[in-house]
Amino acid sequence: MCVLAAHASAADARIIPGFAIADVKIGMTLAQTKKILGKPQTLNARRQLAGHRRFIEYGWNFSSVWVGFVNTNGVLHSVLIGTSLAREKTKEGIGVGTPVKRLRGFPRMTCFTGTAWVGHPYFNPQQQQGPHCVLAGADRRRTIFVLKCIAPQDFGCGTYVIERVIVRTSF
Repeated sequence: MCVLAAHASAADARIIPGFAIADVKIGMTLAQTKKILGKPQTLNARRQLAGHRRFIEYGWNFSSVWVGFVNTNGVLHSVLIGTSLAREKTKEGIGVGTPVKRLRGFPRMTCFTGTAWVGHPYFNPQQQQGPHCVLAGADRRRTIFVLKCIAPQDFGCGTYVIERVIVRTSF
């Protein structure tokens, strides 16, 4: 049986499903995030959320790492962390470039490939379409593995790999 670890030390992994990517953890403030990643280079998105809340997403390293924040009592707290960098991996070696077949069979993992993703969008913070796998975690946290097809076949795809990884909480 394969299990993705919920906790790992920074020395073991840079992606901790449901908790962190690139040493940035869910719940960190923008100031704490800047201490780890430096000043953001891009402003990727701004969204108005329900309940008069605002979402803002910044990017680092040409937006190959991005962090989304929600304003809570005047302080920006991270609710979403994403990466498209191949060097970011879980302690099991799962990350960008990993074949989807390594994800299948993990407990609490659901994959939407072929046309299955059509009725199952993922949220980032708005609905996104495309093949992906979702690892359900504690406290309504999710790790989303966005997939890309690398071996198209007639009317489908023979092989998917991970293109991006997103760790998020509900917001």
